[in-house]
Amino acid sequence: MEYISSDISIQSMLEELNINKTSESHVVKQTAKLGETIFDSNKQQTSILFIVSGLAKKINTDYQNEFIINLLKAGNVIGLYNGLTNHAQMEERVIAITACTFISIDREYLLNYLAIRPSFMELLIKEMSNTIAKTHNRMMYLSNLSRENRVAASMLELSKEIGINEGDHIIFPKAITKKILSDYSRVEYRYFQKTFFQK
Repeated sequence: MEYISSDISIQSMLEELNINKTSESHVVKQTAKLGETIFDSNKQQTSILFIVSGLAKKINTDYQNEFIINLLKAGNVIGLYNGLTNHAQMEERVIAITACTFISIDREYLLNYLAIRPSFMELLIKEMSNTIAKTHNRMMYLSNLSRENRVAASMLELSKEIGINEGDHIIFPKAITKKILSDYSRVEYRYFQKTFFQK
């Protein structure tokens, strides 16, 4: 077994898992096209996914009207809670909103590897805890704030998560449409358009 670095990060973990795999199916690089479903919690899960490039939206499918839980970018993990606990935290799908590249790690291979690399287990548990906390905070403000404040809070959150610094301004990637922004803020598109894009 080869330990490639003392650095404990998602990137170093993926590199080490790839170097030490005993089967090509243990670590697989995959791609998804715009609109393609990357993950569905209702389907049997045999792997955990790590986004390498692109953007995707995580949609909650528990309710009659689906809504965006989070937007995902490079470095985010998909299906971690399900993979580590063998239970779905909630019914959800992840859909690519740009072309995406992601690394698929076989669930059994990862779990066995974590048993001998506890530092990586700590890393993933921290990642999972952060995701749960962010999702909880987001659900709280979506439930309690007015429409206008929901949009403001959502824009601030997204600017920190996926915003691109351009001089004195922060802009969103081109793939983040007004429809995605209104869905993310859980307001009607007409309201979003009228309130925030008046000339």
